[in-house]
Amino acid sequence: MIKISQASVQEFLQKHPKGWFTSRQISEKVGIGLGSCMDNLRRLRVHRLIDIRDSGKRYCHEYRYRSKENEEY
Repeated sequence: MIKISQASVQEFLQKHPKGWFTSRQISEKVGIGLGSCMDNLRRLRVHRLIDIRDSGKRYCHEYRYRSKENEEY
């Protein structure tokens, strides 16, 4: 079952397939709390719908929607 906030996070990332965003940026753009955003990102990662990379800052990651045009493998 997909929660509304999870669908909002997924839709935001789908609309910006080339961009990399931190969880804080996503939560602000979608209008949900940071904790909810991070939980939703975790669920999307489990289902392999998003990519993740280190942002260069300690304990900070960036996310983007996984699509065929973004595949690096």
